Amino acid sequence: MSGLVLFGPEELAAAAPEIVLSAAGCLILLLDAFAPRLRPWFATLSLAAIAGSLALLLRAPAGASFGGRLETSALTSLMGGFIAATAAVSILIAKPYLRRTGEERGEFYALLLWGHVGVSLLTRGLDLLVIFVGLELLSLSFYVLAGFFRGIPAS
Repeated sequence: MSGLVLFGPEELAAAAPEIVLSAAGCLILLLDAFAPRLRPWFATLSLAAIAGSLALLLRAPAGASFGGRLETSALTSLMGGFIAATAAVSILIAKPYLRRTGEERGEFYALLLWGHVGVSLLTRGLDLLVIFVGLELLSLSFYVLAGFFRGIPAS
Protein backbone atom coordinates (compact mmCIF):
# COMPACT_ATOMS: atom_id res chain seq x y z
CA MET A 1 0.00 0.00 0.00
CA SER A 2 2.50 2.61 -1.07
CA GLY A 3 -0.22 4.96 -2.34
CA LEU A 4 -1.90 5.26 1.07
CA VAL A 5 -1.64 8.71 2.63
CA LEU A 6 -2.42 9.04 6.30
CA PHE A 7 -3.56 12.40 7.59
CA GLY A 8 -1.90 13.29 10.85
CA PRO A 9 -1.26 16.55 12.64
CA GLU A 10 1.81 17.25 10.49
CA GLU A 11 -0.21 17.00 7.29
CA LEU A 12 -2.95 19.19 8.72
CA ALA A 13 -0.36 21.79 9.76
CA ALA A 14 1.22 21.65 6.29
CA ALA A 15 -2.12 22.19 4.52
CA ALA A 16 -3.45 24.74 7.03
CA PRO A 17 -2.67 27.82 4.87
CA GLU A 18 -4.73 26.51 1.98
CA ILE A 19 -7.50 25.34 4.33
CA VAL A 20 -7.76 28.79 5.91
CA LEU A 21 -8.00 30.52 2.52
CA SER A 22 -10.58 28.07 1.20
CA ALA A 23 -12.69 28.30 4.35
CA ALA A 24 -12.54 32.09 4.27
CA GLY A 25 -13.75 32.08 0.65
CA CYS A 26 -16.66 29.83 1.59
CA LEU A 27 -17.45 31.98 4.64
CA ILE A 28 -17.51 35.13 2.52
CA LEU A 29 -19.93 33.52 0.07
CA LEU A 30 -22.21 32.42 2.91
CA LEU A 31 -22.11 35.86 4.51
CA ASP A 32 -22.88 37.46 1.16
CA ALA A 33 -25.92 35.23 0.77
CA PHE A 34 -27.30 35.44 4.31
CA ALA A 35 -25.91 38.74 5.68
CA PRO A 36 -25.42 41.13 2.74
CA ARG A 37 -25.16 44.13 5.05
CA LEU A 38 -21.70 42.84 6.05
CA ARG A 39 -20.31 43.43 2.54
CA PRO A 40 -18.13 46.37 3.62
CA TRP A 41 -16.21 43.96 5.87
CA PHE A 42 -15.41 41.37 3.18
CA ALA A 43 -12.13 43.02 2.22
CA THR A 44 -11.04 43.08 5.86
CA LEU A 45 -11.98 39.44 6.29
CA SER A 46 -10.04 38.55 3.13
CA LEU A 47 -6.97 40.43 4.34
CA ALA A 48 -7.21 38.68 7.71
CA ALA A 49 -7.43 35.30 5.97
CA ILE A 50 -4.37 36.11 3.87
CA ALA A 51 -2.42 37.22 6.96
CA GLY A 52 -3.48 34.10 8.87
CA SER A 53 -2.56 31.89 5.96
CA LEU A 54 0.88 33.47 5.73
CA ALA A 55 1.43 33.06 9.47
CA LEU A 56 0.47 29.39 9.26
CA LEU A 57 2.74 28.90 6.25
CA LEU A 58 5.71 30.35 8.12
CA ARG A 59 5.01 28.02 11.06
CA ALA A 60 4.34 24.92 8.94
CA PRO A 61 6.70 21.98 9.43
CA ALA A 62 9.48 21.95 6.87
CA GLY A 63 9.76 19.08 4.43
CA ALA A 64 7.41 17.03 2.32
CA SER A 65 3.99 15.99 3.55
CA PHE A 66 1.06 13.98 2.21
CA GLY A 67 3.40 11.24 1.07
CA GLY A 68 5.72 13.61 -0.81
CA ARG A 69 2.97 15.56 -2.56
CA LEU A 70 3.22 18.92 -0.78
CA GLU A 71 6.42 20.68 0.25
CA THR A 72 7.20 23.38 2.77
CA SER A 73 10.63 24.95 2.52
CA ALA A 74 12.29 28.33 2.74
CA LEU A 75 11.66 28.89 -0.98
CA THR A 76 7.97 28.00 -0.79
CA SER A 77 7.61 30.26 2.26
CA LEU A 78 9.27 33.11 0.36
CA MET A 79 6.96 32.56 -2.60
CA GLY A 80 4.00 32.33 -0.23
CA GLY A 81 4.93 35.72 1.18
CA PHE A 82 5.14 37.19 -2.31
CA ILE A 83 1.79 35.68 -3.30
CA ALA A 84 0.17 36.94 -0.09
CA ALA A 85 1.53 40.42 -0.68
CA THR A 86 0.21 40.55 -4.25
CA ALA A 87 -3.22 39.26 -3.16
CA ALA A 88 -3.36 41.84 -0.36
CA VAL A 89 -2.39 44.65 -2.72
CA SER A 90 -5.06 43.45 -5.18
CA ILE A 91 -7.70 43.62 -2.47
CA LEU A 92 -6.58 47.04 -1.28
CA ILE A 93 -6.64 48.42 -4.83
CA ALA A 94 -9.92 46.74 -5.82
CA LYS A 95 -12.02 47.70 -2.79
CA PRO A 96 -12.40 51.44 -3.60
CA TYR A 97 -13.05 50.65 -7.26
CA LEU A 98 -15.67 48.03 -6.45
CA ARG A 99 -17.38 50.38 -4.01
CA ARG A 100 -17.37 53.21 -6.56
CA THR A 101 -18.86 51.05 -9.32
CA GLY A 102 -21.37 49.36 -7.00
CA GLU A 103 -19.99 45.90 -7.74
CA GLU A 104 -18.68 45.04 -4.27
CA ARG A 105 -19.96 41.52 -3.77
CA GLY A 106 -18.61 38.51 -1.96
CA GLU A 107 -17.89 36.57 -5.12
CA PHE A 108 -14.96 38.82 -5.97
CA TYR A 109 -13.18 38.24 -2.69
CA ALA A 110 -13.97 34.51 -2.60
CA LEU A 111 -12.65 34.01 -6.13
CA LEU A 112 -9.53 35.99 -5.32
CA LEU A 113 -8.88 33.83 -2.26
CA TRP A 114 -9.47 30.62 -4.21
CA GLY A 115 -7.10 31.85 -6.91
CA HIS A 116 -4.58 32.42 -4.13
CA VAL A 117 -5.07 28.79 -3.06
CA GLY A 118 -4.42 27.66 -6.63
CA VAL A 119 -1.16 29.61 -6.86
CA SER A 120 -0.13 28.29 -3.46
CA LEU A 121 -0.73 24.72 -4.58
CA LEU A 122 1.26 25.40 -7.74
CA THR A 123 4.25 26.60 -5.76
CA ARG A 124 4.12 23.95 -3.04
CA GLY A 125 3.05 20.92 -5.06
CA LEU A 126 5.51 18.12 -5.77
CA ASP A 127 3.08 15.75 -7.44
CA LEU A 128 1.67 16.35 -10.91
CA LEU A 129 -1.88 15.89 -9.64
CA VAL A 130 -1.46 18.60 -6.98
CA ILE A 131 0.05 20.95 -9.55
CA PHE A 132 -2.82 20.25 -11.95
CA VAL A 133 -5.45 20.87 -9.25
CA GLY A 134 -3.71 24.15 -8.39
CA LEU A 135 -3.60 25.19 -12.03
CA GLU A 136 -7.28 24.40 -12.54
CA LEU A 137 -8.32 26.22 -9.37
CA LEU A 138 -6.28 29.25 -10.40
CA SER A 139 -7.53 29.32 -13.98
CA LEU A 140 -11.21 28.79 -13.12
CA SER A 141 -11.11 31.53 -10.50
CA PHE A 142 -9.47 34.00 -12.82
CA TYR A 143 -11.73 33.12 -15.77
CA VAL A 144 -14.73 34.01 -13.65
CA LEU A 145 -13.01 37.16 -12.38
CA ALA A 146 -12.33 38.19 -15.98
CA GLY A 147 -16.07 38.23 -16.60
CA PHE A 148 -17.01 39.66 -13.21
CA PHE A 149 -18.36 42.97 -14.54
CA ARG A 150 -21.43 41.76 -16.40
CA GLY A 151 -22.38 45.22 -17.64
CA ILE A 152 -19.13 45.74 -19.56
CA PRO A 153 -19.20 44.06 -22.99
CA ALA A 154 -15.46 43.34 -22.97
CA SER A 155 -15.79 41.24 -19.86
